[in-house]
Amino acid sequence: MRIGIAITAITLLVLAFGCGSPSSPTGTLPRVTGLVVIDSLCEGTSVFLSWNSVPDVDGYRLYFSEGTAYWDELVDIADTFYVDDVSLRTNAGSGYYTVLAFKGTNTSEDYAEYVNTHPNYCGSFTIWSNHAPQDSLDAIIFGETAGLLGKASDSSFVQDAYCYDGGWPQSPVGLYSGSIAPWGDGNSTVMAKGNNPRIAPETGYEDLIHLIEGDRLFLLVESGNYIKLNVDTLAVDSIGPDSLVYGITFGYWFQPIEGLRVFNGL
Repeated sequence: MRIGIAITAITLLVLAFGCGSPSSPTGTLPRVTGLVVIDSLCEGTSVFLSWNSVPDVDGYRLYFSEGTAYWDELVDIADTFYVDDVSLRTNAGSGYYTVLAFKGTNTSEDYAEYVNTHPNYCGSFTIWSNHAPQDSLDAIIFGETAGLLGKASDSSFVQDAYCYDGGWPQSPVGLYSGSIAPWGDGNSTVMAKGNNPRIAPETGYEDLIHLIEGDRLFLLVESGNYIKLNVDTLAVDSIGPDSLVYGITFGYWFQPIEGLRVFNGL
């Protein structure tokens, strides 16, 4: 299920301004219908789009916007199918698409109802290391719209990842795949750090990473979906006069299109 912000076509037109932005249509051609992202064909950084044909037109103009305020024309084509390789565009990531038919100088009377590839923001969470009190939550299941916290030691809780102190001196905590020791009874999740907030790395994934504040991780879960996780802080709590335990406070975004490594710039 993809979560988006419902904005009417009228609002879209009011907001669409600036360099590369489509102006308000003044044409008489029919509005393009059936614009969709074909989830099953999307992979990596390639977004597959299609729409219904409009009789007796020269072609179609496809537009993209990260947030619907500024629009760029991606392509002018005769086909009703297009593959947008996001990695080929500068600073590009997930966003919105719309299309307009044209014949000569005449255009559709309105833009197609737009579609988007944005991930779902699933909230902020804190999980604690193995030094925390026994009732502390140390594991998470990465849901498509919200996360679920639990205990990695609880065999009935099938975690995707958990927090653990692996003894690395530069960092007090690590994020571990749910399938590896010391617990190892959860789902397999691999992860990699990434510099580009909009595109998850293609390679370099491993089953545990030690963390510092400000780290950005990309995760691949068993369903084939990618997740972006921003480490906001290393949480600190005291259990005694000289004893500190550490955890991870983070927010995450879930890309609901399986196999698509494309995210927003947050």
